[in-house]
Amino acid sequence: MVIRLRPIASGLLALSVLIGACGGDSADVPPDDDVAVEDTSAHDQDEDLSDGGIVADCVEPPLADGSAIAFTSDRDGKLEIYVMGAGGADPRRMTNHAENNFDSTWSPDGKHIAFTAIRDGSGDIHVMDADGANPRSVTSDPQSHAEPTWSPDSRRIAFTSAHELLPNGWDMEIYVMEADGANQRNITNVEFVDTHATWSPDGKRIAFERDHTRGKFFNDVTIYVMDANGGNLHTLTESPGQDADPSWSPDGGSIAFASTRDGKSDIYVMDADGANQRRLTVHPEHDLDPAWSPDGERIAFISRRDGNWEIYVMDADGANQCNITNHPAEDSRPAWSPALR
Repeated sequence: MVIRLRPIASGLLALSVLIGACGGDSADVPPDDDVAVEDTSAHDQDEDLSDGGIVADCVEPPLADGSAIAFTSDRDGKLEIYVMGAGGADPRRMTNHAENNFDSTWSPDGKHIAFTAIRDGSGDIHVMDADGANPRSVTSDPQSHAEPTWSPDSRRIAFTSAHELLPNGWDMEIYVMEADGANQRNITNVEFVDTHATWSPDGKRIAFERDHTRGKFFNDVTIYVMDANGGNLHTLTESPGQDADPSWSPDGGSIAFASTRDGKSDIYVMDADGANQRRLTVHPEHDLDPAWSPDGERIAFISRRDGNWEIYVMDADGANQCNITNHPAEDSRPAWSPALR
């Protein structure tokens, strides 16, 4: 099976959700209003200093701004959204439903979290308050939607929509809507698989990935950038294989991404215009899903280097890689909150 550069816990892929393969059997969680809080804090771990830059007795200190990381985990038997301190402390479950929830992303004003929710076998974009209260759907049409990402002013959400199945593969598009779900509009509108949008900090541009095989093989995935209205499209990466998971730095000057150009997926960073592409992680296992800290000093990502998907944090230059979840479950899709103080 070809590895897709966006694994979701328990083998559920964002792409497979959109095309109707919404995961297998999992333990049911009663859909009540009480959010279960589990103490699953990260603990110290000894690692070989020569193995991918990981430090021994890894303890990631919290950021001074009080920011947190939302993530997806199956630690309670199915996919739910959790939030933990930026160093991995005090993970707590924010969603509680009989069906899967994943792909969380914070609004830049810190007030809300958008996420993908599977309801009746289809994906929709939901929004909840930052404390997990008041969850509501902001998309409700027959198509499946996933991968929400907020505009810098917290007024709009870009997302991926499964547009239609063509004879030669899937057509998936990037859409933009108001934060309440109004005025949904297709901004890519070509017959490829366009996914994983990320806004520039000034709100003027959107980077995303395009699978030219239309979901068949995932061996020709490229990162593009366009104006926020879909115009002025141009290519940022041109390596063979998969360049995916773009994440814009808070200062707008860099984009982190995952790439298989050296044989398996590692985290890379490039200038926002595609120049100066350089590798940050070097490890026999896959590293994916980079996400910048609000101060731009660190990058969270996921890795299988411990035998399951864990969330790691490293300095923006790749140094001091640290496992902050350290849990036997599958943890993925880290999303840093804005500075909270």
